Amino acid sequence: MSQAAISIVAWGIYMMAAGLGLLFIPNTLLAMVGLPESTDVWIRVAGLLVSILGAYYANCACNNVVSFFRVTIPGRMAFAVGLIVLVALGFSGPGLLVLAGIDLMGAVWTWVSLRAAA
Repeated sequence: MSQAAISIVAWGIYMMAAGLGLLFIPNTLLAMVGLPESTDVWIRVAGLLVSILGAYYANCACNNVVSFFRVTIPGRMAFAVGLIVLVALGFSGPGLLVLAGIDLMGAVWTWVSLRAAA
């Protein structure tokens, strides 16, 4: 498995874990990033979706779908920027900046791995 594929499978595992956490123990994860508790179903729906997307990542990594690896980089960077904007606009506390940093590091890991392989 290439370094880029390893970065993507790791990201898929991270997404599946986060998604399952949001599905089954949402308030524990929300508290970790300083967000208020939620009793609304949408946090669990988002968790289900994130866990399924994580499975897509893992599958693409196992099948070495390099075009998928490439397209995830700007998407993960855009997500990180979006989180930063939400914090800057006051919609959330700084806890989301941790998630933004994790997303940026994951995107850079994949980008560096793809460049090294080229």
